[in-house]
Amino acid sequence: ARLVSELGARTRGQTERGILMPKPQAAEAAPLLELLKARSMEVLLVNRGRHATLEADVAARLREHVAPAFDVFLSLVGDDYVKSAPENCGMSQYPNGAEIYAALVKFNTTLNITPSEVHAIGLERMAQVRHAMAEVRALEQFTGDDQAYRAHLDLDARWHADDAAGVVSFFNRYIDAIQPRLGEYFNIEPKAAYGVRPLPQALEASMTFGYYSRPTPEQREGYFMFNTANLTKAGLYNLGALTYHELVP
Repeated sequence: ARLVSELGARTRGQTERGILMPKPQAAEAAPLLELLKARSMEVLLVNRGRHATLEADVAARLREHVAPAFDVFLSLVGDDYVKSAPENCGMSQYPNGAEIYAALVKFNTTLNITPSEVHAIGLERMAQVRHAMAEVRALEQFTGDDQAYRAHLDLDARWHADDAAGVVSFFNRYIDAIQPRLGEYFNIEPKAAYGVRPLPQALEASMTFGYYSRPTPEQREGYFMFNTANLTKAGLYNLGALTYHELVP
């Protein structure tokens, strides 16, 4: 209840300052919160038969605190919020947005470079990637461009998984491939183990691929929580990059 209330308070404060989610995202906010509310009412309950008093107490707290916190949050992102939401996204549309973004670039890169310079570096890197992709297409004697090649791979059954177990096997393929070589790239490896798990259905509508859940004292392993619904719709030829970016090591 406290977490939901804090998120709602942040959204209220941003709205009062004229900072709103982009319209496509704003339209999905209320449906996502409804799903999270319904799921919370299920997963936070005490297993029946454990302890009658505890079960009743938790149910009362859900009813009197958690559900109302969600309801308040939902009231903040209703139809009026969606109507007021901007079509554009990013910081540049807000006062001092460009200056804040430039400061964040320096903070996150630790380099004294501008957003334009970062953009130029990105374009140069993409040119290198596209050249490497062209070499792969040539090896396979594929005559189309990179977009056509990706469409070709999306139709290739070898790159598809039908269910969560199939997606896990793809992840494990890349985890197993890099595991023997981690020492070549990292002097210190984390003590925690890692793996992958399917994302709860209530969160699937809000995420493209998923998110990384870091180890805690209660959860000794780090997990990439993947979106089964999305990852079973297209080819998984990009899963190696996703694995090494999000999970390993």
